[in-house]
Amino acid sequence: MGKHRIIGLCGVLALFLLGGVSSVIAAVSGQCSNCHTMHNSQNNSSLVSVDGAKWVNGTITGGSGSGVQRQLLVTDCVGCHSNAGTETILRVGSSVIPIVYNTGGYPDKPLAGGNFALVPGDDSKGHNVLGIANPDSKIAYAPGGKYNGERIGCASNSCHNSLAVVLTGGREGGCKGCHNRVKHHGVDPAPGTPENAASGWYRFLGNHDITLGGGSVVGIEDTDWEYTKSATDHNVYRGGTALYEDVEAMSRFCAGCHGLFHANTAGADENALGFDNSAATDGMGSPWLRHPADFAIPNKGEYAQVLGVDYNPDVPVAKPNLASYDAGVVQLGDMVMCLSCHRAHGSNYSDMLRWDYTTMTAHGYAGDQTTGCFYCHRTKDT
Repeated sequence: MGKHRIIGLCGVLALFLLGGVSSVIAAVSGQCSNCHTMHNSQNNSSLVSVDGAKWVNGTITGGSGSGVQRQLLVTDCVGCHSNAGTETILRVGSSVIPIVYNTGGYPDKPLAGGNFALVPGDDSKGHNVLGIANPDSKIAYAPGGKYNGERIGCASNSCHNSLAVVLTGGREGGCKGCHNRVKHHGVDPAPGTPENAASGWYRFLGNHDITLGGGSVVGIEDTDWEYTKSATDHNVYRGGTALYEDVEAMSRFCAGCHGLFHANTAGADENALGFDNSAATDGMGSPWLRHPADFAIPNKGEYAQVLGVDYNPDVPVAKPNLASYDAGVVQLGDMVMCLSCHRAHGSNYSDMLRWDYTTMTAHGYAGDQTTGCFYCHRTKDT
């Protein structure tokens, strides 16, 4: 599963081509003017369209602003990856564009990272991002980003407070708080191999490097952002052996904002943050104070039933070793991670979940065995 880059378009928001386009394309290609404008002027009109711009019938339009953009772009991140229609992958000439914000409603086929469609009306449905939604109406900081009233890792006015505010001091928030926009012209690795510094890292995730976050994410990108998906057709995520130590793991990246919403092997990491979670047996702490992340699925009890089954891209797990793995099977050592339960951008369920948490009823016998929470907790609904 190699990378399929955005062809001819810069400005990045997609974390995650339709049938018929499956070959790997190395770096951005296509007509430069699809992405850039030299002087922001054509026929006595500005070409730049931002602040609410989106694709409408093959043209970026609808923005209330026309201010020049860095890298001479014709729109901002949100404008490039928004669509007034229902499709989540657009073809505009030679350009293929992943859409993460469908302004008309949540799409039938969201990409791997989900979609911001419902966030403007419901903060619980996804990340509040500048240009899409206002700051969260109920919380001032990223959940899990505060302990005993103190910010973790960063000072105030940080993207870790909110991705929906304008930052000062030259710092970049919004989409760019997570994605590095200047990496679109990187060189792709060989098919089926992890993204790296030369390619711009996995989904260009590599913008923060702090005590609890840090690093640039390593992973193997699905060629169509999981527009189509199966047990062997999906992103391959990197898991870490210790949440606060492996800077290349996906969950470590999430911990940059949500550090106190994570738990891995109980002990030093937890205790350093003021929690006594040291009673560990067989590598598991009891009681857990938060759901574990970057924690290997135990080969015992109900969890052992997960090992060896077909990989389910709707309940993804992380692989500890991307040099040797089986993409089609949940293997011994595979890990629960943040994205096992949540969509990175947003979903049509509360808390950005991949399923309706309110229907996860223990021993409800409602036909939802091996779905949602019960994918791992297999005996809780039998």
